[in-house]
Amino acid sequence: MKKYQYNTPIVLLLLMLSASCFGKPPPTDGVDAYSHHAQIKVDGAGPFFHFPLTMEVYRSSLSPVMRDLRVFNSAGEVVPHALTLKTDIPQPKVVQTELRAFPLYSDEKSENGGFQIRREKNGTLVSVEPTKATVTRELTGVILDASHIVAPLVALDISLKEYGQPFQRFRIEASNDLKEWHGVQDSASIAVLEQEGARIEQRQIELPSIRAKYLRLTWLDPRFISGLPSVTATSSSTPQQTQPEILWTEAISPSRSANGEFVYRLDGMLPVERLRFILPQINTLAPAQLYARSNDKQPWRRVSNTVLYRLAAQGGESLSPDIDLGGELITELQLKLDMRAGGVGDKPPQVKVAVEPQQLVFLARGDSPFMLAWGLAGVNTSALPLATLVPAYRYQNGLPGSLASLGTDGKNPAPVHVGSNADNEPMDQALMHKWILWGVLVAGAVLLLLMAMKLIRTGESIKS
Repeated sequence: MKKYQYNTPIVLLLLMLSASCFGKPPPTDGVDAYSHHAQIKVDGAGPFFHFPLTMEVYRSSLSPVMRDLRVFNSAGEVVPHALTLKTDIPQPKVVQTELRAFPLYSDEKSENGGFQIRREKNGTLVSVEPTKATVTRELTGVILDASHIVAPLVALDISLKEYGQPFQRFRIEASNDLKEWHGVQDSASIAVLEQEGARIEQRQIELPSIRAKYLRLTWLDPRFISGLPSVTATSSSTPQQTQPEILWTEAISPSRSANGEFVYRLDGMLPVERLRFILPQINTLAPAQLYARSNDKQPWRRVSNTVLYRLAAQGGESLSPDIDLGGELITELQLKLDMRAGGVGDKPPQVKVAVEPQQLVFLARGDSPFMLAWGLAGVNTSALPLATLVPAYRYQNGLPGSLASLGTDGKNPAPVHVGSNADNEPMDQALMHKWILWGVLVAGAVLLLLMAMKLIRTGESIKS
């Protein structure tokens, strides 16, 4: 009898542990199960709406591929949605065209800029000649003929036979009649840098998608003009509704730095399109190598060799161009400076990160308000392919439905707190609870087996 009394506490403990296994797990559906939610503002009956994801969604989503996103109607029901891929959006038709350049000369005495213009009936420039009153013939700029290009101009590639200095700065203006000009960029620049046999060229100037028959380039410092430039224009035609605005983070300071090496920790795993480094001091130039990785368990991989600069110039500053990364998923950046150039001063460089947001398309089933919820890990994606959500969808026609907008993030009062596993995918609280329960069950089964074996040995000893 004493033997059974000795095991009674163990039996009671096992019963308590077994009962705890049937406890109710935390909720895994509904808006309240997600740590973030925001109202979707719609106008009209739909049935389809689309809106770009915000930077807050990218920062606080627990999945780098947005698998934790859900759209709910007012009844708390999940409604179908799709996330656009680059293959779902009409790709721009990009055409490069060489532009004919006509010289402009300085002339303080003559009117109309000191030149006479001859054009054909279709607008094509034939000649730009100095007037008789022109005294000096100092080249100050060029007029570019883009009258034969229909699509918007998005970039210029400018090449010179000789470069009088590493940086050439221009004022760019546009016109459709050669009489009225409006500013496009007050201080655009190109750069050609050489060091120990290496050569870096930045000859492209981005334009804000303009339509113009003619462009006027005026050197801010004409002393360094070495002849007419060779100019190629890039034009691009894409439906406007498929061009979401690029999202930029605030300036990020390095989390650690030493001997010209700087590590930047991004706020979440972001699909980085571009990087913009901000140098603290003017007249700074630093060759650098840039590395990136998706999580701290991966090795660094080099993504760019570049030269960062911030130099004083007539009318402003010359800044190094943005670094294009093409949407790589990144959590950390590492910048290694070539210290032979002297570094960047006492303060470290900062970086801004640009993200091209995906568009979320959803079917407005049920009543509004509709809510976007995110922030629950361990869940599979519920997003459909866009062609499945909208069977008649054709990417040439742009995104389906009306444009909606996403409100501010309303965090739940008791968000789901998670850790992270080796794949950088956080483990959901409900999943963790399930593993704990399985562990308790296995431990209980082992204890029961040991008790049974002990009872058998006790019974055999009593018989003997």
